[in-house]
Formats: sequence, structure tokens, C-alpha cells
Amino acid sequence: MSLSSAKNLTSVSNKFTIHHQQERVDSKQGIYGCFRIGPFKGTKSLTFANLLRRTLLHEIPGTGIVQVIFQTPTHEFSTLPGVQESVIDILLNLKQLTFQGYCGTYKRGTISKKGPAIITAKDLNLPYPIIASFPDQIIAHLNTGFEFKMDFILKTDKGSSLPMLKKSVTSSSSLFLQNDFSPIKKVNYTICEERLKEWIELEIWTDGSIQPYLALQTAVQNIFCEFEDLYPKTLELSTESFYSKQLNLHNHRIENLFLPIDMYKGLKCKQLKNDKNLENFHNWEMFSKEYDVSLDLLKPFFLKK
Repeated sequence: MSLSSAKNLTSVSNKFTIHHQQERVDSKQGIYGCFRIGPFKGTKSLTFANLLRRTLLHEIPGTGIVQVIFQTPTHEFSTLPGVQESVIDILLNLKQLTFQGYCGTYKRGTISKKGPAIITAKDLNLPYPIIASFPDQIIAHLNTGFEFKMDFILKTDKGSSLPMLKKSVTSSSSLFLQNDFSPIKKVNYTICEERLKEWIELEIWTDGSIQPYLALQTAVQNIFCEFEDLYPKTLELSTESFYSKQLNLHNHRIENLFLPIDMYKGLKCKQLKNDKNLENFHNWEMFSKEYDVSLDLLKPFFLKK
């Protein structure tokens, strides 16, 4: 059963709308988007806004460089022949690059450039279908008469992590990058009240690798899938299993079994005070007729025989 079947559980169903109020390219190579979501009843807007914000910040995947492989052994504080930037500056520039597209496993890319030249993101030889979000981002400056060659490893992931790569892609000249894969820079929301209903004004800042509306779409889909898997599990909870578990408790008194009041009165009149008395009682059909109690409520007792 899907979540759409849960509509019958509420007396009134809200017709949600999402208004794309604003979207612009940020000055710091990012994209800003503003959305108005609602209407909500009561405090549901705050609950949903918190869930949506956490999902956007932690569950949206992104692609980044996690390893750099130079032609000769080196370390972070060394320099490369003919390159104006130090190795650590090159690593920091590579870390700031953003990419559109996902790769399921580790993918290798290359750079090969002869000087004099300014090495930018468009000089990267990237595996399909990954592309650089901002091709003009500078990686390094190369002097005349020198050639710059480098391999790198890309990975798609969530959050921030330092991946452990297989030995086949490691070497003495390789350096690792701890990358923040999340394409979401910042999420802010405001709860607005209008005509006794609440709306969410949601602001999303991305790093340019994903449009804000696509990030919102992915987050909502992620939330929906989680609850769609959870909802059918609640339907598996049965009254029979509840009563059976209660009766399995040793010498449990009927006051602690959370029974209907008519059934409780009948059991007291018959001097059935605990589960041991219930096990020794056999006239459940007569009990049902005498105290007008449904046999469905009595099944957990006489089915144990």
C-alpha cells in the first residue's frame, strides 16, 4: 500500500502548492532559490521544514575529487617544475571545483597541458557523464616550456568523508583530498501565517552543481520513499498479537491488560483475576453471550487452548 492510501485517515486533506518565487546565480559561483510551500495546519509546517532542511543538507549526493596522482613523487608542501602555484594551492583549487553528474564508483580523469597556459576546469578530461559546473575556474598557471600532467579520481557521495581507495589506484605520488560532497551550501526557512494556515518560505543555496528546484525535488522524493516503506509496516500491527504478548507475561493481572470495560467487568464477576485464571477458564462462548462481548476480543484467550 502506498502513502496515497493514507488520505482516508484524515478528515481534511490539504492541497499543497509549491511556488518558485526566485532563482538567481550567486556572486560566489553558486545558485540561490526561494520557494513557498503550503498550506499547513497547526504546527505541521515547522515539523516538515525541519525534516526538509536536514534532508537537503545531508542526503543530497554530490561529486568531487578525492585523490590526485602526479607524475613524480611529491607532498603537499612541495612545488612542481614550471608551475607557479605550490602543490597545496593546486589541491585547494581542485577541492573547490564542482561537477554536474554522478558516478557510481571511483572514476579516473586526467589533465595534460603545455605552457605557457592557465589551467582551468575546462582542461579536465572527465569521464562521462560528468562535466565541470564552472569551466573557467582556475587550477594553476603554467610557465613557458613546461608540461603539466596529472591524474585524479572522482567519486559521488553524501556529506564529508575521506574515502579509502583500492590499492590499484594508489601510488607513491598520490595525494588524498577530504572533500565535502554535499552540493547544498545553506538552507534557511521561515514560517509564515496566512488565513489561519501556515506556509514555509524555503531558501536554498547550492554550489552550482545542482539547481535548487532539483535539490528540493530530490529531498522530497527521499522523504516520501522513507515513509512509503514505513507506512505498510504499521498495518502489520495487530490487536491479536498485542493481547497475546500481554498474556505471555507471568501471572499478569487483568488490570494491566488494557481490556475493554465490558470485558473487564465480566472477568471480575467470574473471579478471573490473572492470566492463570484465564488459562483454566473454558466457557468463553457463554461468557460472550452473557456479557455481550465480541468473540474477536476473546480470541487471544481461548485460542491458547
